Amino acid sequence: MDLHNKVVIITGAKGGLGTFVTNSFLEAGAHVVGVSRSIAQADFSQKNFSALSVELSSVENARRLADSVTAERGRIDALVHFENRLIALPLPRDIDPFDFRRR
Repeated sequence: MDLHNKVVIITGAKGGLGTFVTNSFLEAGAHVVGVSRSIAQADFSQKNFSALSVELSSVENARRLADSVTAERGRIDALVHFENRLIALPLPRDIDPFDFRRR
């Protein structure tokens, strides 16, 4: 799969499955923004990798992350979420929560 010129945020990019998936996206040519509380630029040697140490325990921090990546890269093409916390955002009013879980 060719992912050149795609911008991907991977939360929990450092460690276990996150490391494997991050390397897979990097090998496919994506520019990966790896996010973790303890991640460093040196954790991945590829030039198409950027490390961001972010605590994603609040909606505000998640918005700042998205704004930062969008400002630097112009867009976000994909988000892969391996962080052990999930920020619950309200669902749009026209989506039934049961239907949302089935997808």
